[in-house]
Amino acid sequence: PALDFKLHYDLPEGFLGLTENLPISPDPVLANEWTSTRIDASDFLNDASFLMNSDKIKASLIAIWPHHFDTGDYFPFKANKQRAIGIGWAVPDQVEDDFYFYIYGYCKDSKVDFTNRPSLGDDGAKWVLHPDGWEGAILPYSALKGKDYGTKKRMVVDTFYKTTIPFFES
Repeated sequence: PALDFKLHYDLPEGFLGLTENLPISPDPVLANEWTSTRIDASDFLNDASFLMNSDKIKASLIAIWPHHFDTGDYFPFKANKQRAIGIGWAVPDQVEDDFYFYIYGYCKDSKVDFTNRPSLGDDGAKWVLHPDGWEGAILPYSALKGKDYGTKKRMVVDTFYKTTIPFFES
């Protein structure tokens, strides 16, 4: 029998060459590209997790979150468990039409104040501030296309997280 997936979001039409008919066989070229981006994301997120201030932030493990199919990590503050930082890599959705790296801050009883947010430079990163929705910073994966893995991709992602992590830690 076919699987019946009930998701709270829609995957973009043609995502990995998939159709509404399940079970499916993904397009092999798209599946390989997707696998490659997941490997990049995992490597880059591992690097970003080491940028967290270990005196403030509790260590965590990167995982694939099934509710949104993103690869991410969630770092609660040691002294204030009502605050946390989330980082990750997400599939295209209502926030961005491309795969993207993200970071956001969580405060249980209040909203993050973005008044003094830092500039994200000109590598394609941007702040996403929806008062009734998700708020944080993203770096679309397309900003990395054409850059070699060893240096430029890693530098762009590192710069994104080195710029945003201190803002959310403060």
